[in-house]
Amino acid sequence: MTTLRLNAADLSRTVLRSEPAVLVELAMAAQRLVLADVPEHLAGWRTRTRAALRPEMRSYLDLCRTPYLVPDLVTPPVFDGGLDALLDRVAGTPDEVLAAELGSTSVR
Repeated sequence: MTTLRLNAADLSRTVLRSEPAVLVELAMAAQRLVLADVPEHLAGWRTRTRAALRPEMRSYLDLCRTPYLVPDLVTPPVFDGGLDALLDRVAGTPDEVLAAELGSTSVR
C-alpha cells in the first residue's frame, strides 16, 4: 500500500477531476486484461474483451503488463483535448523519453 503525506501547500495544489482521465482508465483496464489476478466478477468482461481485441492493441497491452506500474508516457499529465488529442500526445513521445521510461519496465 502506498501512503501519501500531504501538507497544506500540497493540498492547495490538488485538483479533483469531475470526469475520468480516459488514458488512466484505459491503462487500468489494460492491466486487468493482461494480469493473472483478476477478480472473479470481471472474468466474463475479460473473456469478451480479450476476444474482441485487434492485433494492433498488443503493444499497448505490453506497456501495461507490470502490476501497478504504467509508464508515464501512457498517462500524460494533460487531460484536455479529447481522446484523439491524448493519443496523438502519446504517439509523439520523444525517443529519449521512451527509452528512459521503458528501460525501467519489463515489456514483453
